[in-house]
Amino acid sequence: MSRLPNPGSDDGTWGGILNDFLTQEHNPDGTQKTLPLTKGGTGATNAPTARTNLGTISSSDSRLTDARTPAAHKTTHATGGTDALAPADIGAVAKGELVLNVKDYGAVGNGTTDDTAAIQAAITACPTDGRVFIPRGTYKLTAALTIPGSLTLFGDGVSSVGFDSCGPSAAPWLAGSVLLQTAAATDCIQITGTVPTVNLHDFGIVFDTPIRFTNTGHGINTQPTATYGGGHTIGLMHSTWENVQVFGHDGNHYARYIVNALLNTFTNMRSYGGGVVIYIQDSAVIISGNTVDINPYGCLFVAGTAHAYAFSGISGTGAGGLNLFTFIRPQVNMGDYSGSATYGNPAKPTVAQYMWQVAAGAFESTAISVLDPDLEADDSLAHPVNFGSATSGNIVRPGGLVSTNGAITNPNQDMVGIIATTRVTAIGVSAGRKTTGSFNTGFGRLALAANVTGDTNTAVGDQALTASTTGNNTAVGAAALAAQAASGTGNTAVGANAMALAAGGSYNVAVGQQSLQSVTDSRNVAVGGQALNAQVGATDNVAVGYNAGVTVTSANATTTAIAQTIVGANAGQATSAQSNEIVAIGYHALCTGGGAIALGSQAQATAGGAVAIGNLVTTAVGNQIALGGASHHILLKTAAAPADAALAASQFTLWLDATNGAAKLMVKAKQADGTVKTASVALA
Repeated sequence: MSRLPNPGSDDGTWGGILNDFLTQEHNPDGTQKTLPLTKGGTGATNAPTARTNLGTISSSDSRLTDARTPAAHKTTHATGGTDALAPADIGAVAKGELVLNVKDYGAVGNGTTDDTAAIQAAITACPTDGRVFIPRGTYKLTAALTIPGSLTLFGDGVSSVGFDSCGPSAAPWLAGSVLLQTAAATDCIQITGTVPTVNLHDFGIVFDTPIRFTNTGHGINTQPTATYGGGHTIGLMHSTWENVQVFGHDGNHYARYIVNALLNTFTNMRSYGGGVVIYIQDSAVIISGNTVDINPYGCLFVAGTAHAYAFSGISGTGAGGLNLFTFIRPQVNMGDYSGSATYGNPAKPTVAQYMWQVAAGAFESTAISVLDPDLEADDSLAHPVNFGSATSGNIVRPGGLVSTNGAITNPNQDMVGIIATTRVTAIGVSAGRKTTGSFNTGFGRLALAANVTGDTNTAVGDQALTASTTGNNTAVGAAALAAQAASGTGNTAVGANAMALAAGGSYNVAVGQQSLQSVTDSRNVAVGGQALNAQVGATDNVAVGYNAGVTVTSANATTTAIAQTIVGANAGQATSAQSNEIVAIGYHALCTGGGAIALGSQAQATAGGAVAIGNLVTTAVGNQIALGGASHHILLKTAAAPADAALAASQFTLWLDATNGAAKLMVKAKQADGTVKTASVALA
């Protein structure tokens, strides 16, 4: 009678005793059963006899063939009996996993046999959280596959067949594990359950030639069957999709049609044909979103109603919402393939098809964060981009490309901005929000934030360079180059509000608060607070000093002349528009005639060619030179003697008298008591 080994004894024989015990069948109390055992096919009444009768079974024994081949679905027992192979025995799977192979249920995968029923049978047979495997092959479908509960559907990989600038370039378009939908106006996969976890990995979907780009359904539709709150229940949840590609859907449908989904992650999803993805929330009392979409790519080249990326919340009242999305490097190309015989000449997309569309409504999609987008439209197609309204709180982070002739809507001033260009650096709230040029750099809130269409612009500071429409401009300081139409090139503005109004010229330099605020021409230099900050409409002006070159009259007269040099606080403040080639240097120095020079504090040369040098020196006579300071100065001129009344007390004038052929230097002076005296000196 067999027995168990005894502790403390049976040294060296434990293995033999235990093996002998295990070869016998025992009752629950450990005693040996007395009833004979019948093992079919061996003629044995117990296991040792059956093993002896069978002999040693080699690895090539035909009785093990089915057990070693998962496709045969049967195992041959060592005693001759047979039964169905448990699904857990198929292939090399981890302990506890359950994998159903669609070919176990009759799928062929040759592209011509209808595999719809076989694949659906595998899905139906799959227990909750089980796995359904699609081996390599092309599986023809004539209806949608329905997934009502939680499972994982995965293939053996998928890749495009060739690739041009937009998508696969040759039939059969996708290779690997591929579902071929042949039914018109029919989705390929429908996920219909409430809060199912459905993981999809490594397979492709192709719509067949007769319906391709013209009359299809969605690639994957996740709309739940159950209804709630005027719409549907929460659908897809806690799911991961990766490397699933859809080719051939028409312009009215999407590769991914996601309804009321929550807490999902999508990675490396691909779409070729109609819309890339739409996220929908259709119930007033549920929240959907909380989704991460990593590196999605699509090429939309078919006319219809579908957008590339779309978000649609419902209208009305309630506690629902479609929010909290994170997109990392979303991409789309919208192109014109209407002349492509390879694709069957599909009608090109219309301008009503957005590259990005956040639909407005009471539950507009909010808290959408888009990192490094790459949205590109064919130059002839003005597809709009709408990242949301001013209250959406959506964020588009810098570093990507948004290239379109269509309108770009991103009005929220609290957002990090749209970078509608290439190779742009924008750091700060709303920095670069509407930059459409290249090689631009913006640092600071709203820097480079509006209508910047030029290249190689640099903006540093709050609201710096917010309206530059050409290139090579530099703005440093709050609101520098900030408003109106800075449409010139090569402008440099340093300081708060420097060149902040209509800077329409080129190669202007403004340094200082409010300097050069209204430049409309070129090659002007303004250094100092408010220097040249009125309507400067001409070229080659230089203003250095606080309020230099700024009119202070109520009429706000304009400076439109050229080659003016104005240095000093308040210098040239009321210089006339026609005063060309003047020089005004000194506090309140003023010139109002062409070619006039005023040097000194409050010196004024108010006639053409006049020169006033000295503190408070004034001359209003053309081509006259006034020298001195305060009330004592000299007037030099070559014309006739001035009238006595023209002289101030303690002032004298010199002039040359060449009448009668004798040159004389004339002197006229007015004494302090008003008496005027004249003297002359003959010149040899």
